[in-house]
Amino acid sequence: MPTIPTDKIEGYENMTTEQKLEALQNYNFEDHSAELQRLQNAVTKANGEAAEWKRKHSALLTEEERAKQEREDEQKRVLERNAALEKELTTLKHKEQFVALGYSAELAQATAIAMAEGDLTTVFKNQKAFLEEHDKKLKSTLLDGTPVPPAGTGMTEMTKEKLYSMSVAERADWVQKNPEAYKQLLGGK
Repeated sequence: MPTIPTDKIEGYENMTTEQKLEALQNYNFEDHSAELQRLQNAVTKANGEAAEWKRKHSALLTEEERAKQEREDEQKRVLERNAALEKELTTLKHKEQFVALGYSAELAQATAIAMAEGDLTTVFKNQKAFLEEHDKKLKSTLLDGTPVPPAGTGMTEMTKEKLYSMSVAERADWVQKNPEAYKQLLGGK
């Protein structure tokens, strides 16, 4: 809000507080709208002149300065591209190594990216997931490769004590089914 120019109010300095308040309330801003418009025009003109000087300055840059700026911009783009390619190459090398260790392609890719970005939390999380899956597969392979024990009589190794503790019918049955074991048990060949 514009300030009221009290010097334009006649006798303002000698008025009482009540008179000053009444004079301010009755002040006619429209009388000073021309001055306000003049100030706004001056600001607009100053802004336009500043923009013109900026345009002229840009136009006055020498060809050498423009070429230097273009070289700097190109160098910046090349450095950024180089950094991106180095990161991509590092990621590919890490992925190849993870796949060689037995990682799935997806887990190897995620781990390689995390490693290239320095995200060790994700690297360790993925390592844990890999080890758990690897252990499951290893246990499954070991169980699948375990031979089934041969069918037998269901009895453990026979001793003389066990043989003599059997009833006569059980003993005769065992001897008939295992003649070679019976000979060895009695010391025969």
